[in-house]
Amino acid sequence: MCLELYNHVETSLVNKLIFSLLWLVITAVIVCLILLPIYNATGSEYGYYVPNTIYIIVAVTFTRYIFLLDYHWWAPQKTLKVILSFLVIPIGLYIVDTHYEFQRFLDEEGLGSILKSGQSPGVMGYIKNQFMLFWAWAFLCCLAIPIKMIRSIWRDYKSRIK
Repeated sequence: MCLELYNHVETSLVNKLIFSLLWLVITAVIVCLILLPIYNATGSEYGYYVPNTIYIIVAVTFTRYIFLLDYHWWAPQKTLKVILSFLVIPIGLYIVDTHYEFQRFLDEEGLGSILKSGQSPGVMGYIKNQFMLFWAWAFLCCLAIPIKMIRSIWRDYKSRIK
């Protein structure tokens, strides 16, 4: 009986780890698919690969935590939830700061200054729109994560009391 319970817990943990690794791979593929057209159009001239990558990773990962927290290996860890609740503060500040830098770049230089010759002007719209989309998505997730983590901690606490 005890061995069966141990095997069930071990299998459950392994499945949750596989789920997390699968989502890391999916996130990496999404990052590559989003940034590849930008690289093809601008090469290394586009100075916002790092912020853009962080936006996409934060948006996808935090959305996963908001909606699928129960399927993660660290879901029962209260300490990690508290850490994540406070970790979003510097992440959110970084997101806002790099957004202002990107806006300044758009206002002062424009995206046309970094395009390779012969590139369609439609690429400029793609770069700006995807940057703004993932910025807004990541920013909203940074606002929602502490609420989700506190709610999850509270539910764990309430279930232990009963």
